Amino acid sequence: MPTYRWKPNADTITYELERSVDVGLNWTPIASIPHDDTGPNYDSSIAKFFYIDAAPVVGEIVRIRADNVSGSSPYALLIAPPSPATTTVLFGVIVLATLGDPCAGVPVRVRVCDERSSTFVPSGGDSSVPSINKEPLFGLKRDETVFTDETGRFQINLVRGVPVLVEIPSVKYQLPFRVPLDRDVLNLRDAYVHRLSNVRVDGQVYAYQGGAGFEL
Repeated sequence: MPTYRWKPNADTITYELERSVDVGLNWTPIASIPHDDTGPNYDSSIAKFFYIDAAPVVGEIVRIRADNVSGSSPYALLIAPPSPATTTVLFGVIVLATLGDPCAGVPVRVRVCDERSSTFVPSGGDSSVPSINKEPLFGLKRDETVFTDETGRFQINLVRGVPVLVEIPSVKYQLPFRVPLDRDVLNLRDAYVHRLSNVRVDGQVYAYQGGAGFEL
């Protein structure tokens, strides 16, 4: 049974948890946890609240919001530690469009789209916060750059269900997409079918841009 944990927010009255089984299209309430550090859902040894999901659903995504007398925080997405999230290997091979020669040493940047809460989940990179948008890349990072090898190939592990932005700055290529829930391996050229119309990353809006002078 997965256990979801999160850090307290001092002004909160209740934490509301919801589940989605269709990659965030629809959400169902699953728990309402009071902000009570003497209650059964608070672990004083690590100073965090928790919720044990006794009836988990395969492929589920869980989100949380904090409610108080003034209203509700934005939602934050959660994963359940210590069990590792299921990942997909994203890879690609970059070659020159005219000659077909492999492009070695090309930087490929992967960033997570801003579906996290800037008020409820801290934005300072605390890897202990079990937010899916804090731990979307293999290695608990939100922003990672990898480089193609001598064959033009790159690869990176991504948590399934997370919206990401892949950029190849040297050719002005960018693709926002949601990592599918059912793929162990995904070629970047095939990720186009999972694209998002536009996304917001660090306050800036991005949309698909095809680039020029190379092939995937």
